[in-house]
Amino acid sequence: DRLERWLAEDLPERFRHRVLPVDGAVSLKWGRLTAEAWTEGRPLPVIDGLMLATASVHGLALVTRNVRDCSGRGVPILDPWTGESR
Repeated sequence: DRLERWLAEDLPERFRHRVLPVDGAVSLKWGRLTAEAWTEGRPLPVIDGLMLATASVHGLALVTRNVRDCSGRGVPILDPWTGESR
């Protein structure tokens, strides 16, 4: 009960200005990225696709160590471990 309340009430309030929604625009972009990845034979993990779509829709770079799956998809990528950007 305490954990559920924290997840439902405290966490959203604490991060309300730092969480980007998965809205209609992000969902459409995610669908396109997933279809393109499938067509190219480079399957895109769901969570990576959602992060890429969110970054794309909001004009942001994606900071991730998973450069292999995420690069070459039209979104700037930054690897925080190496400092390398693509």
